[in-house]
Amino acid sequence: MPEDSSYSNRPRDRLARIQPFLEPTIAQARGAWYTDGMGRRHLDMLSGCWCSVLGHNHPRFIRSLKGQVEHLIHLGTGYISDEVIRGADALLSTLDDAQGATPTAGAGPGDYKVAFVNTGSEAVDLAVKFAKAATGRQGVVTSDRGYYGASSSVYHYMGLPKKDFMGQATGCHQVLAPDCPACPVGETYPSCAFACVDASERRLREAGAPDAGVAALLFEPILSAGGMVFPPPGYLERLQTTARRLGALFISNEVTTGAGRTGRWFAYQHSSVTPDAIAFGKGFGNGLPVAGVLVRADVEEAAYSAGLVHIQSHQSDPLSGFVVAEVIGLIRELGLVKRAEVMGDELKAKLERVSRETGGIGSVRGLGLMTGFTVRDDGPGLHADLSARGIVTCYRPAYDTIQLMPPYTISRAELDHFIAGLVASLRTRQEGSRVPREVSD
Repeated sequence: MPEDSSYSNRPRDRLARIQPFLEPTIAQARGAWYTDGMGRRHLDMLSGCWCSVLGHNHPRFIRSLKGQVEHLIHLGTGYISDEVIRGADALLSTLDDAQGATPTAGAGPGDYKVAFVNTGSEAVDLAVKFAKAATGRQGVVTSDRGYYGASSSVYHYMGLPKKDFMGQATGCHQVLAPDCPACPVGETYPSCAFACVDASERRLREAGAPDAGVAALLFEPILSAGGMVFPPPGYLERLQTTARRLGALFISNEVTTGAGRTGRWFAYQHSSVTPDAIAFGKGFGNGLPVAGVLVRADVEEAAYSAGLVHIQSHQSDPLSGFVVAEVIGLIRELGLVKRAEVMGDELKAKLERVSRETGGIGSVRGLGLMTGFTVRDDGPGLHADLSARGIVTCYRPAYDTIQLMPPYTISRAELDHFIAGLVASLRTRQEGSRVPREVSD
């Protein structure tokens, strides 16, 4: 495929530099692959930005999407469509159907209501708004390695290193991340009895959080941008106890972990906790900007009574509701929640073998198709080598971790292609030389 001279070769200086721009320019995507302007293929081990869970341009999804676009896309603020009701019903069904089978009747779904917005940042913001309105409080507790979005309203909640262009937040407090291999309080699980949570509660008391009034304890069931931290069994239950002691609502940020990514519709479903609100996004849109909040009915009632209003141009768009219902339907029909669990186990086993045989990577962590591994030497170099070989991954420099979030439809042959590229890259670097970029068939 020749380079598209009309756009691909044009300078990028027309674009505001709000993030690093990657090379090359992508012309097409299908399944787990990108194709660039020169016809070279790149294996996408990230589902775009963790979003294209069915794979890029899944044919059935695209056919359905075309039909909806010809029917109804957008309505004025306040209008409701059948598509939005179907999308809400589909989302509620996942609360009683953790593993993606046929939903069964149960009390859980009836306890929640749904609000549709567009981005994960807005979903987290709205979940916190529900908590503040329902409780009449303003404080928020997050993780010191958590990520909650890029908008100014949620940027302050982030525990990751950041530039404080917008000044310091007030009323925001942080708990210690449950990174057991590098325990922040020097203990060992399970004999620690969650000493990290005890230490966090002391920090909160010293900061005056209980007296100031905490509206929400906002948590990620798995810390993604924070280095792929997978809490040990029992941690979320212990953290929910902290929220209850503070009189705060317990909000699960499932923007990254939801839509079946971990082998459950939502990652909190690996535990016994019951969130008061759940922020969702990314995978439920399969590449389209769809997000929202599942909020307990009693919290919604309290927030409504307090006068909460949230109006945005594209909330509850018919297209959003349609997309959510279609994605959930396809995931369920194709058995992709279970497939994410199975393929994730296989990927993790392959990476553990690479760790043993090459010594080039360290600890391997994963749940479903949400996987990460530490790099023992020169993480940026390994990441660059993988990219040169046409393998797309994400490197977290603060934690020397490479993150993998492939589509649920990725094949075993494609996983093997990734592993072969990883091994070749590790061996090349260990030998102190580089090889030309390999192009797949």
